[in-house]
Amino acid sequence: MKKFATTFLSGILCLALFLPMGCKKYPYNAVMYGNATKNKAWLNDEFYEENLTGKSWSFVQEIYVSNDEYPETRTVKIADREAFNKTFKEFPEEVDFEMSMILMHGFTTASGSSYEIRDVFIEDRVLTIKYMYIPVKRSPPNASMPMTKWVIVVMDRVDTETVEFRYGK
Repeated sequence: MKKFATTFLSGILCLALFLPMGCKKYPYNAVMYGNATKNKAWLNDEFYEENLTGKSWSFVQEIYVSNDEYPETRTVKIADREAFNKTFKEFPEEVDFEMSMILMHGFTTASGSSYEIRDVFIEDRVLTIKYMYIPVKRSPPNASMPMTKWVIVVMDRVDTETVEFRYGK
């Protein structure tokens, strides 16, 4: 019985020490919805087509759009219910726009990878969200047609002049 109790307590201690490391909290209660393929299903079709990024596939025009007509990336801030309703047909959580906002970053990729936040900070009134793809070990390589994919961050409402998404560590 003594051996069981020691093993049980060691397991609880291990969980208490190491579990929080996998549950990192980011400033401003930032949470990323980083499965860019799943996120597209939440978007209104009109929003998606109006906010394409260069070299991505247009389902309406049935062509790859050029970089000359469309930007490489887009950043969208949603701070009220009206903008939310124009952007989304569904969303996994209720957002209180008195306290929170949604930030979105669109870019062209053929990857089906998911993404996660690396850091969130404000410096000189610029809110920066650093993010990176989540490495997955699988075969064959994951790829799809180049599409505008969106990472979405729900976070506390903050007053900043600029929002910047940075890909990388």
